[in-house]
Amino acid sequence: MSTDDAFGPIELSADGRYLIVYEFQFPTMEEFRAMLAELVATAKRAHVRHVLYDARAMNTPFSLTQAFAFGEAFADIVPPSFCVALLVIDDFPNRHFLETVAINRRSHLKYFTDRDQALVWLFT
Repeated sequence: MSTDDAFGPIELSADGRYLIVYEFQFPTMEEFRAMLAELVATAKRAHVRHVLYDARAMNTPFSLTQAFAFGEAFADIVPPSFCVALLVIDDFPNRHFLETVAINRRSHLKYFTDRDQALVWLFT
C-alpha cells in the first residue's frame, strides 16, 4: 500500500483557518510518520495550527500496542502548538488510548464523531 492509497491530499479549508487530511486505510507506521511530517510542513507553509483529521473512511481496528505506537508517533512529530481534531466512526476501538498517549506527551488531539463538534473544539 502506498501513502497515496492510505491518505488523501492535505487541503486547506475553504476559509483558510485549518488543514484537512483524509485517511482511507490503516497506514503502516512509516506511512503515518511520513504523512504527519508532510502535514506539519504544509501547516507551517499555510501559517495554520489547526487540523481536521478525517479517519471515518478507515474502519480498521487496531490493538492497544498499535494505538500506543501511533500516539507516540503523533506526539513526536506534531508540535504541541497544533490542535488536531480527529473524526472517527462511533465504534472505533482503542481510540481513547491513542488520544491519552498523545495528550500525555503534550499534544492537543481529541477524537470526535461529529464534524461540527470537532470544528468548535478546534477554535475554542
